[in-house]
Amino acid sequence: MSIVTQKSITYVNNTTTPTITTKEIDLDTCYNENEIVVKVHAASINPVDGLTHSTCNYYMGGSGLKTFGRDFSGEIIRRGKNVNVKWQLNSKVNGQFKHLWGEKGTFTNYFICNPEEVRSINTFEENNVSNKYNDYIINASWPLVFGTGYSALYEKGQVWTPESKILIIGASTSVALACVKIAKTILKIGTVVGICNSKAIEHNKEKGFDHLIAYNDPEHSTVESIQNLIKNELNGEKFDLIFDAVGNKDFFPVMDTVLKPKSTNSQYITIVGDEVMDFTNKSLFGNVSLGSFSRKLNPFRKFNYDFCMLDNLFTYMELGTTMIADGTYLPEIDSVHKFEDYQKAFDRVDSHFAKGKVVLDMSDI
Repeated sequence: MSIVTQKSITYVNNTTTPTITTKEIDLDTCYNENEIVVKVHAASINPVDGLTHSTCNYYMGGSGLKTFGRDFSGEIIRRGKNVNVKWQLNSKVNGQFKHLWGEKGTFTNYFICNPEEVRSINTFEENNVSNKYNDYIINASWPLVFGTGYSALYEKGQVWTPESKILIIGASTSVALACVKIAKTILKIGTVVGICNSKAIEHNKEKGFDHLIAYNDPEHSTVESIQNLIKNELNGEKFDLIFDAVGNKDFFPVMDTVLKPKSTNSQYITIVGDEVMDFTNKSLFGNVSLGSFSRKLNPFRKFNYDFCMLDNLFTYMELGTTMIADGTYLPEIDSVHKFEDYQKAFDRVDSHFAKGKVVLDMSDI
């Protein structure tokens, strides 16, 4: 029987709480000739999921249902006649769905999409790379964070060598952990320095960082610690890239002491701007960093500065799949929650205490 119940985690706007809504769909008629139907087995939560909900007021988002979710993994169970031959029935796929506020999202057991319009999608083989989590959980956890870390390294056309040096602010984040793996394993970058809480230093050393600085050092500020590291450990050589994965503005007054000259194509790249985001802030402008935008638009700026974008970089999906298969990258997972326990999963992400990705397991719905 082709009639099934589609279950989705939805909201209307930021005055409505997320809830599970259902509707009956016919698997044989719910897609068009350019679309596939993916039976979703797992989907991971990203901070942007909560942020889009909290900033969706009635005037911006309207009164229609909106479905959460970007990262997903699952199995193709239907395909339209015009779909590329790459996307075959029973293929295992994962990816990232690009959207803002709309009826479609990946926090659903049946995801209907045109694979040519999804931001990124790829096939993967069953390889049981984790002793703790199945392949669907693993492959739902990494598309957005891996793609973001990849973009920071590739999007500005920097040339990387064993002499290159990178500083990552927010070394414990999933984006940073993906970035350091790409930097050390694929690009063979000689020095990657991370900034994190002192409690996470031993853990992050195992992930590939060459040096780690505690932002909560009671004796030295973060800026002082980095300047001392450059002087005492890096032979006075500054960084080719500073990648801010959390929101920070400490280095702007002393940028010339930590970042190589602008003429060398050195870069300061940020994900969110000057401040750590509050994902529960319902104000449309509550997380907008005006300083970041004015800095980006400033023609007299003495260093290269930009936000991390990945719209035009699709090769990261193939690279991530390859690295997972050969064991050089394994996404870190904080916790896995049943679909009906979505609110606990959302709360875990909003707490800023998650160490790795928070994933929804939808294999049994």
